[in-house]
Amino acid sequence: MKQYSYLTVDDNEDMSTGIVYKMAKYNEFEFSRHFSVPEEALNFLKMRKCDLLFLDVQMPKIDGFQLLEKLQNPPLTVIVTGYPNIYSERAHRYYDMNVIDFISKVCTEERFDIAINRFKKKMLIIKIIENHQHLLNNSTYLTVKHPLSNESVNLDILDITHIKQIENYSYIHTRNKDCYSKRISLIKFQTLLPENATLLIGRNCLIMRHQVCSYNALTVNLGRDIDGNEIILPISPTKRTEVESILH
Repeated sequence: MKQYSYLTVDDNEDMSTGIVYKMAKYNEFEFSRHFSVPEEALNFLKMRKCDLLFLDVQMPKIDGFQLLEKLQNPPLTVIVTGYPNIYSERAHRYYDMNVIDFISKVCTEERFDIAINRFKKKMLIIKIIENHQHLLNNSTYLTVKHPLSNESVNLDILDITHIKQIENYSYIHTRNKDCYSKRISLIKFQTLLPENATLLIGRNCLIMRHQVCSYNALTVNLGRDIDGNEIILPISPTKRTEVESILH
């Protein structure tokens, strides 16, 4: 049985043929089907699970992004377009739709490999978190303090974007702009989370790897918060080489 399933959505079937050809070398993937009509793909995805979606943008009636917006939990998606540079410049707008990459319809094999590796890394981190928490009380939650009431609440690990340490407390941040606290050092807090699920980008800042949308030599971009503001964190000069080697 294949590990992952994928499907293609484009009003031009030639795109699907090219994708299936490039995917043939990845033995862990199973081709589900191709849709030329986005509405049919939408109905299919509402009823069936798909791990990876190759999606065109400009299609009749509804475009690719409108299709993703109509899904409660869209699959990890690679946008296949004739204008990848234009969309990638606005990539932060689409991360909440589970878009992980933008590639050209005539992209090279090397560039295609990058997109597939991004998918594999994203799936690996999510599964590491889920599997680890399954061993710990069959839960994906951590007990932390609510920022206003100071009461103990359960926080889903998958909602955490980053953690910062101030004095003796670790402050846990989420995309909803909530900030929870736990009286524990950052290093000890890291031991509560699955191995390889986090990355220390500074002495007092820990990020969740599954939240990384993009990065450069100086900063890491964790997408946007609930108000649409980008979550961009600086990488310590002493950590830049390590962060580059891990996220590359």
